[in-house]
Amino acid sequence: MVRVSARWLLCLPLIMLLSGCSVERQTQRISRLYDAVRSQPQIQPPADYVPAATPAVGVDPIAKADVLVFATRPGDAVVSAYTTIRQAVAQGKRVVIVYVTNGDAQSDVARALAELPASATPTPSHYLNGASVLQELAIQVAGSALGVEPEDVIFLAYPDGALHELTAEAPDRVVRSPYTEKDGLFDAGTTPYRMARSGQGVPYSFNAILHDLNDVLVELNPREIYLPSPESTDATVAAVGRLIARSLREVVPREARVFVYLQESDAQPSPDRRVPVTDPAAKQRALDMYAAGGGSAGWPDLPAALLEEEGFWEVDYTKPM
Repeated sequence: MVRVSARWLLCLPLIMLLSGCSVERQTQRISRLYDAVRSQPQIQPPADYVPAATPAVGVDPIAKADVLVFATRPGDAVVSAYTTIRQAVAQGKRVVIVYVTNGDAQSDVARALAELPASATPTPSHYLNGASVLQELAIQVAGSALGVEPEDVIFLAYPDGALHELTAEAPDRVVRSPYTEKDGLFDAGTTPYRMARSGQGVPYSFNAILHDLNDVLVELNPREIYLPSPESTDATVAAVGRLIARSLREVVPREARVFVYLQESDAQPSPDRRVPVTDPAAKQRALDMYAAGGGSAGWPDLPAALLEEEGFWEVDYTKPM
């Protein structure tokens, strides 16, 4: 056995030399194949190929939020919760603002941007353009005045001026906006706004908006929730409050605290929470950003009280509001 092992040891250099030659030949062969493949013409997409568009709103689950503020139209969150949002952001909390409409029934904005006389009636395209501008302003103001990141501003884009027609008694009935003449978020193959949380073909119906509200609440799982009053004298604001209240009873975590906030046209009950406005001039400037972008000199008819104090009252969302 020793002599056999010795004989193999004597042959080892030859085996290594032959193996080296084999490896070298294989390496050369692979290199030639690679060069041949590389020299072939590259596959090109057809002339009419259109790459998939990046969605305006991400589809990834939204991380848990500390504070969720629902607002009926762009500007409302600043009117009613400017200091509250600023303080939460300063404390390192994640604040998310959800705009239920884009303000697509605001005739003053539609007329001003279209440079129409005060007596003129805007067309549906004027209303859509005005609402698109308000949407962009909401993102700008959120970042520059409130400290809220653009990805934390959500637009549901339901119709201003028509939400009061959405009822649980007719949950699948589709309503048409008398201003934009749209009956869905993406009807007739066109997108009314650059950003909307829902996808193509979503109708203006009770079931559709309730689904979106439930979806937002489940994904965000907020600790504090602020919403407009279901008792507001503004029909659209009251409808938004009622719809959110219905959604809260269905999906909100039981440990969340829910507050209703005051708006400029609402009655003034005694609030459970009072937040002094520490910088009224800064709040006014934030509102004037909306006004200037919408073609006005300043925010109209803001009660002086809302430049001094923001009021909220806590509600039991397990009961009808």
